[in-house]
Amino acid sequence: MFVILNCNDSQSGCKHTYYCVDLENTCEPAKKGNFVEIECNTVCIYYLRYYSVDREGNEETVQSVRVQIDNKVPETVYKG
Repeated sequence: MFVILNCNDSQSGCKHTYYCVDLENTCEPAKKGNFVEIECNTVCIYYLRYYSVDREGNEETVQSVRVQIDNKVPETVYKG
C-alpha cells in the first residue's frame, strides 16, 4: 500500500515532511519524504505518524492516522 502525504503552506511554502510507521503509535517521525510504502501480506494495522516543516522552520504538531490493510482472500464454506 502506498500513502502520499501532501503539505500545504500558503505563506513560505513547505520544506520537508517527516514520517514513521509502527504498531504502537509511538514512533518519532524521522524519515524525510512524502511517499510512504506500507507492506502487509494478510491483515495489518499500523499507525502512520507525520509532520511537516515550512521554509521558515515552523513545525506542525505530529499527526497520526490508523491504517488498516486487509489483503486476506475471502472464503466460502458450503454446509449441506
